[in-house]
Amino acid sequence: MTPEDVHHITFATAPWGRPGYKTDDVDDLLDHIAAALAGRADLDAERLQRGFRPGSTWLNRGYQPDEVDDFLRRVRGEFKV
Repeated sequence: MTPEDVHHITFATAPWGRPGYKTDDVDDLLDHIAAALAGRADLDAERLQRGFRPGSTWLNRGYQPDEVDDFLRRVRGEFKV
């Protein structure tokens, strides 16, 4: 996995009526993961295990949780945490 892979990842939005992960929270973690892969930041197990709270609003449904969780499992494998 490369920083470019992380920058190009996309997630579907959660369906109407279903909670999704706050896009800002997920995007911030993606930036941090990319920086860690580039050697510019540390990424610890706690940050990857913390997960996200649902953060849907009427204007922003948030990211599909299953897709984000699947990606984070791949990242944990990459960092062996």
